[in-house]
Amino acid sequence: MNNILKIDTEVEIAYINILSSRLAGRIIETEELEENTDFEFDLDEQNRVRGIEIFGDTYEILKNMSNIDKFELKDGEYYWGKEQSCKTYDISYQGILLYFKNPDFTNFIGLSIIDTNKYPTKCLIG
Repeated sequence: MNNILKIDTEVEIAYINILSSRLAGRIIETEELEENTDFEFDLDEQNRVRGIEIFGDTYEILKNMSNIDKFELKDGEYYWGKEQSCKTYDISYQGILLYFKNPDFTNFIGLSIIDTNKYPTKCLIG
């Protein structure tokens, strides 16, 4: 079972869990990604992304990624997403790097945890 990605077809929203629910803390703020408003980040008291709410066109992409069930260690970072077989356009947000296929930050490919101090491996979901 995939604990990272949750798909709600009834309301057409996807949710990417980053931090384990066993980790103390609660969501205190939600921020929209300026470059792509399909993404809203749930932040906790320590300004960590607990999860990402995803709507619109990106939700449609994520419906086809439900088989990806864990973070993988790649080049010292923890990656979740499709195989990166092309140049990507990236956005860094709160220690997480989002990868997109298009220069207008559409066609989401995946994400990496780049700040392992803020997001220790033992705290990641999956």
